[in-house]
Amino acid sequence: AKLILSVASTDYNIIDVNHTYLQATNTKKEELIGKSVFTVFPKNPSDPRSKNIEQTLQSFEQVVRTRQPHTMEKYRYDIPGPGEDQFTEKYWVTVNTPIFNSNGDIRFIIHAPKDVTAHHLLEKREKAGIQAIKLQRKQLYSTFMQAPVGIGIYKGLDLIVTMINPALCKIYGKSTKEMLGNPIFEVLPFVKGQGYEELMEKVLRTGETFEGSGVPLSLVRKGILEKVYVDFVFQPFYEENNTITGVIV
Repeated sequence: AKLILSVASTDYNIIDVNHTYLQATNTKKEELIGKSVFTVFPKNPSDPRSKNIEQTLQSFEQVVRTRQPHTMEKYRYDIPGPGEDQFTEKYWVTVNTPIFNSNGDIRFIIHAPKDVTAHHLLEKREKAGIQAIKLQRKQLYSTFMQAPVGIGIYKGLDLIVTMINPALCKIYGKSTKEMLGNPIFEVLPFVKGQGYEELMEKVLRTGETFEGSGVPLSLVRKGILEKVYVDFVFQPFYEENNTITGVIV
């Protein structure tokens, strides 16, 4: 899409326009020729904070001043619609290029916008989706950490502690720092040989959940070996591709 503008005045009157530009802006040639580009494409009154006209004027002035093409990257410039004060939200990437006469003076500017509205809005929706996912994860993590029951996620064959909440750390008598990033049975060596290793291995291998009620568990807490009784669930941890990579406790 191309528009040829005169630089004879700061109005930047339209000298010619091609068919692609008319299609992109939903306009007719007779509506544009001889008029200022800022008259036929005024500011959207419902978007008072927009600086689109100022940005476009600055680009034209830079082309005249530097005698070099200037590109306006992904800026919003709404197009008037069929009704009064009705505008269509549009985003563009535009190249403004100087055209010289035989004396080397700038006579015209070729204003060549590319409509990138669809791509921009898709990108905007994707960013909003990413932010929503981040917020959801943050909320889930907050719920996980504040849960009144102990919850831990142990990954891989070594059952590395990748997530654990304060409630479970309290049961184990360990700090979060002591637990995270270490194999669960290395942090809790006294738990070895009580059958829990085999139960977790079976959950990893078969994907079957195991539930225990009132099961004895020997733990060293504050330097004292204690026997406690626990209700617990060992549940497989599934990745997005449906493979089991760990155990949720």
